[in-house]
Order: sequence, then structure tokens, then C-alpha cells
Amino acid sequence: SEILKTLHLDDKEIKIIEQNPIRPNLKYYIHYLDNSVSFSTAFSSLINELKAEGKQTPRTLIYCQTRKQCSILFRVFKVYLGNKLFQERKSPRNRIVEMYHAGTPETVKDHILQNMAKSDGHLRVLISTIAFGMGVNCRHVRRIVHFGPSKSIEMYVQECGRAGRDNLPSTCILLYNGLLS
Repeated sequence: SEILKTLHLDDKEIKIIEQNPIRPNLKYYIHYLDNSVSFSTAFSSLINELKAEGKQTPRTLIYCQTRKQCSILFRVFKVYLGNKLFQERKSPRNRIVEMYHAGTPETVKDHILQNMAKSDGHLRVLISTIAFGMGVNCRHVRRIVHFGPSKSIEMYVQECGRAGRDNLPSTCILLYNGLLS
């Protein structure tokens, strides 16, 4: 359900909080990225974790501001993971990292949504724009990473709300710099 509800009174739009957005199982972190830091450096710990843990890596959603950022970041994961990008056999349907945006083919979107709805799905990292949005049921998401701030606080709370839905500890990380804000 939505956190904010819109009411119209006397030709004025008023937003009210419909539910408390504070969730004690979520921890929030903000990290400044210097412009000289490469994508591979910024995400090296997650890439190394995927190499070591594979399907056991905590499920992570990375929100990007643009399709181009999604594509570049996906390419970085693809290059640095090599064959570790796949669970078991090398096939696009077995990738542990995937990309989702408005231009993603419907069959790929369906595969991603089905996998994210499974508790034991093999998909561990989803790099996405806000196209991966409301109404999506994600199981066991432990991390949300925002590569640049959301367009509004409402969107940020909604996107972070995908983590820890089972009330287990989860983290929300905002990566920013002057170009990402």
C-alpha cells in the first residue's frame, strides 16, 4: 500500500501519511562517491561477495537514475564476474545479476519478477531504474542501494520499503556525489 495518500480539499492537493514509514529493521547509510571513483571500485565489495558467495549473496536491489547508468553498471558486473555471473550453466536465464528498466523486453521482465517473488530464486542483484516499482513482491531483499538520490522522499521510502519485508535486518545505502544528485 502507498505510504502517502492524496486528498483534494477546496482545489488543494494535500498529502497525508497513511502508514508509518519508520521500520526498525532497516539501517540507513549515506556514502559520498568522489567523481574519480570508477563503477568497478564503487561496487567492488559487492562484486567480490558475488564471486565468493554466488547464490548465497544477500539479495540486493540497485536503483539507478537512468537506463544508461543501469547498462554501464550491469556491464561492470558482467565483466568482473565473468562466468560467475551465472548459476550453474551459462545461460541468460541463470544470471545472478540482472538489469530492469522500461526498455527491458517483457519476457525478461517476467523472468525477473517471477524469480524475485521466489524465496529461493537465484537472482541476487537487480540493477534497475524506478521501472521496477510499486506492487512488485520481492522476497528476502537485504540491501537497497541507490546510485544517486531518488526524485522525492516518498519515492525513496517506497524503494527502501522493498528490503526487510520479513522483518529481518536489512540495509539501505545511498551513494551520491554532485553529478548524481
